[in-house]
Amino acid sequence: MGASLTFPAGTSPKFSALDLRPGQLTGRFRKCGKPKCHCATPGDPGHGLSWFLTRAVNCKTVTKIIPAGPAVAQSQPQLEEYRRFRHLTHELVEVSETLCEAALERPMTAAEAARKNL
Repeated sequence: MGASLTFPAGTSPKFSALDLRPGQLTGRFRKCGKPKCHCATPGDPGHGLSWFLTRAVNCKTVTKIIPAGPAVAQSQPQLEEYRRFRHLTHELVEVSETLCEAALERPMTAAEAARKNL
């Protein structure tokens, strides 16, 4: 399914640059639907707290259950790092676009014009 990563001997596979995870982590309570269960009582929040990671894959919403505890604590910084990566990528594209536009608006130098006419 995913690409397999190999690491050189003597190096650790734990790199913050690889700890990127897209999506949204949401905690939810749920009701089981059994009429005699405590969750059927009005005002009861239900069973939980269950954690779900939701993201888009090939234009479809995919939800994965994240076990409560260390897995949630591990997922949160991965999600934050992905958001940071997206923000930095967006800034890079804006700078690149500005440079490209400036290059288009710059008048052609005599040397460039001579090369173009060859």
